[in-house]
Amino acid sequence: MFFPHLHSKNHLGTLAYAAAILVLLQVWVEQVSAHLELYHNVEVNFTETAENGKVRLYFTIHAPELLVGFEKAGAEIFDAQWLRSRSDEQFETLFERGRKFVAEKFTFKVDDGEAMDLSSKLHFTEPDIIRKKSFVSGVPVGCILVSAEFKLEKGARHVEVTLSENAGKRLLLVCNRKGAFPEVHDMDTGAQVKLKIPVQQGEKK
Repeated sequence: MFFPHLHSKNHLGTLAYAAAILVLLQVWVEQVSAHLELYHNVEVNFTETAENGKVRLYFTIHAPELLVGFEKAGAEIFDAQWLRSRSDEQFETLFERGRKFVAEKFTFKVDDGEAMDLSSKLHFTEPDIIRKKSFVSGVPVGCILVSAEFKLEKGARHVEVTLSENAGKRLLLVCNRKGAFPEVHDMDTGAQVKLKIPVQQGEKK
């Protein structure tokens, strides 16, 4: 992680403090992510926005909740083998319900615009890839990582994220920007957050 204001011999104590905070935050995020029955997990990624105006969204979806129901998903253990052994029909159902899940739980707006329809932008990993034992998704076992990408018009200032009143769980929202410390929001149902968009190339700050 890059902290330009800490790169000085006079800031060794501050650097050590920042490193400790980083470790604590990482542990906290990992703990929260592990409690899938308590939290939804979403990342808004601005790391390329300044260069090309693109924003990437990542949704960690606990697959058992969509296939067997929330109560059973929380009471039993569903490992990587369970997910790999799903049939093509079950994966088709999972992806269909995943699109509905994203649409019902989260709303994304740019500035004062209308809520975005992400259904056609969502990308799911192919079942044949998920079934490979060598496949590493980067999310907890039994989960799928769903992504979406959209491009901003120059001059856009904020992405507004809203968690539905009927989301059923809190939201751990992480915003990543190039060369910056992750911005983490622990959101209750019905809550709303505005994320500042990095200035794009050619724009005035």
